[in-house]
Amino acid sequence: MFCRACGKEIEEGSKVCRFCGKVLVKQEEAPAPVAETPAPEAPAAEPPKAEAPTQEAKPAGGNGNENAIKTLEAEIDRLNSEIKDLEQSIEQIKTDMQTKQDQIDSIRDTIKILQK
Repeated sequence: MFCRACGKEIEEGSKVCRFCGKVLVKQEEAPAPVAETPAPEAPAAEPPKAEAPTQEAKPAGGNGNENAIKTLEAEIDRLNSEIKDLEQSIEQIKTDMQTKQDQIDSIRDTIKILQK
């Protein structure tokens, strides 16, 4: 099964896409297509942006999306963990850069002394 919004493969029977958050509508639940007259061609527009699920998308009397919510919350936790790892990497890179700059400064000082 593929998400109609982002095109990624998702688990069969999913109610929410775990990649883009789009609320999925089963084919039999989808409204019947309305015949439209062809519109004049417009310049190519940007693809639609993924929309977060809205309050209207939740059925009344309990949402029945507990698994999808847990999956999305787990994805948030995973991404937050990756952000923390990246922040630590950035700090290490800054330290390494300063060490290299200190080495360059020391070498330049040595060159000045040798040129005297």
